Amino acid sequence: MKNRCKSLGLLVVLLLLILGPALPAQATRPVEPPSPATWSGDLTTPQLIEAALARGEIDRETADLYLAYALGDYGKLPAQYRSEAPWSGTLSLLRLREAVRTMRAGPTRAKIEALLTGSCSTSSTSLPSTHNSTHFHIQYNTISGGLDVNAYANSLETAWSTEVTSFGWAAPPVLSSNPPPGNRYHVRIDDTLSGGLYGYVSSSGDHAGLVGDNPNTAWNDSDARATCMVLNADYSGFPGTAQNALDATTAHEFNHSLQFGYGALSGSNTPDTGLVEAATTWMEDEVQDDSNDNYNYLWPDFTECLGELPYNGSDEYRHWIDVRGMVERYGTTSAGGSEDVMQDFWEGISQGTGMLTALNAALVSQGTTLADAYHAYAIAVKFNKTCGGGYAYPYCFEEAAGYVALKGATAVHGTISAVGQNYSGSIGDNYATNWVSLPSSGGPYTVTLQNTSGGQLRGSVVCDTGAGLDITPFPSIDSTSSITDFDPSGCSSVVGVVTNQSQTSANPSSCATRSYMLRTDGVEESYYTVFLPIALRVPPPGPTPGYWSGSGVELYVTTDRAYVDDFALSGIYVPGCGTYKITHTPQEPISDDEFSFTGSFYADGDFSSETAVSGQAGLDYFYISGCGYVSGGPWAWSATWQNDSQPRLLSAKVVAPESVEGVAPEEGIYTATRLK
Repeated sequence: MKNRCKSLGLLVVLLLLILGPALPAQATRPVEPPSPATWSGDLTTPQLIEAALARGEIDRETADLYLAYALGDYGKLPAQYRSEAPWSGTLSLLRLREAVRTMRAGPTRAKIEALLTGSCSTSSTSLPSTHNSTHFHIQYNTISGGLDVNAYANSLETAWSTEVTSFGWAAPPVLSSNPPPGNRYHVRIDDTLSGGLYGYVSSSGDHAGLVGDNPNTAWNDSDARATCMVLNADYSGFPGTAQNALDATTAHEFNHSLQFGYGALSGSNTPDTGLVEAATTWMEDEVQDDSNDNYNYLWPDFTECLGELPYNGSDEYRHWIDVRGMVERYGTTSAGGSEDVMQDFWEGISQGTGMLTALNAALVSQGTTLADAYHAYAIAVKFNKTCGGGYAYPYCFEEAAGYVALKGATAVHGTISAVGQNYSGSIGDNYATNWVSLPSSGGPYTVTLQNTSGGQLRGSVVCDTGAGLDITPFPSIDSTSSITDFDPSGCSSVVGVVTNQSQTSANPSSCATRSYMLRTDGVEESYYTVFLPIALRVPPPGPTPGYWSGSGVELYVTTDRAYVDDFALSGIYVPGCGTYKITHTPQEPISDDEFSFTGSFYADGDFSSETAVSGQAGLDYFYISGCGYVSGGPWAWSATWQNDSQPRLLSAKVVAPESVEGVAPEEGIYTATRLK
């Protein structure tokens, strides 16, 4: 059971497909790039320390001591490790605390331990002033950068009201043995923080420590922790405005507080640090949509696998766009939208589920899978189109224009400039991405994806028409697969998108690299010899007969290619009633590779090739027994041919004459099946 406060209404329906609902309000909202005062991209202090360690200039214990100085006594940090590049200290501090437990006894360990015993971990300076807001007990001294304690309190309360009150995430627990005044959350605004340090959250301090079971969840978390927060007292030197930097920090660090409260940052099922920071940086946009501080981290290295993201004090933040790309389709900045996916993820971690398994389960509950969502994201983040018109979820971003304006376009990993050429690349297991530019002019050609060393390589050839993305998936995964007669006419650009969806474990320790070849070949003209009176018959054009599916959509094409049968949408969530699959049972004719039907459940589709179809569907006062009339959409959908099966026909026999009174058949031409 989840701890949530969410409004219910029968006339609100969320269709959660791999293509997800097109949300007009989000698709048309103008997006302003962030302030031009942005981070230059220099190495952060933790990165400088780790680089020196890698070069053999310092040992591990010295590196840990220098990190402790960066967090709590910046004046003692040698000059060559000082940087104003911004970073957040929560997980660096957590790693430091874990490292010191196994460090050999000696002067270095003693110095680090002394730094870790402040009022909130490494924050020990005297803060004589106090401010109590509704949920926060704030200690401070001098605040600079044009802000005051009220600005900090308001920003913190916004984080609480959004993440806890509105979204329904479990509130952080209180340390019962020494609670802050009024059971509020302890915050220190520390004017000694330096070196680009936004702030941090710690599970050690005057009012922080192990709680065990968080009373604000419906299960036993077993290792939940009460925490405290330390914020920089001057955000004027950070990217954007001081207020934007503050807002991004409170949203980010408070989300870490909730993760500690779930017991999700300790134990064997703790997610990789890289994914933790990616998810937390994503939350900044959900709470403070206009701060756009996370733009400054774009772009990540897309060849880095989701199952083992890097952690070096900076690069982990860059992967927030991975999270955004997989969940944005469900709605942003509102309860029950994107946040619902990540809330499910953290609740799964809290209850013992492994990292990638928990993420997949959270996406499955929305009607898709991790593999499907990641591949769709890989397409979206290559083209970076603002949602609207023909650019629809999940292949677009609400704020794409802002991303590209600040950081430019994402770069391909390889190029095939002419038909007849090929490109050989490699890609890691556990969800990584490669992009290969393909010819966008000339006649039709064949594209072949050859998997040469294992993994599960999934590919699509994507054409940007200037009005939308035409996506042609390769028909199979794992083995060699070809798209024949691909016609690039009308394409402003063509890209082969390859993802490796081989998941080797719930939380892999490494990602094996798999090699592949992407090849283009000219299309040979077909000649047919006719021997009278026998002629070679060519199969009729049109979609391939059989079973078609996409995430949350399925249909059949009849054996004569003339009709669509049993068109169905699943993952339709009706608040207060459940999740449904709705099927349109009559056959609908296919004409000029298109079909449509109207009514309370309506849909249309366009077969772009023999194996791919896309369209829109929706509900208009559709009646569900026990719920009422529901409406939603239209939503974009797509599907590909899977196999040559047809709907099952079950035999039955008459067991009573017509005169026996039976049950009247349900009126209408639809079935609505409750899934959960």
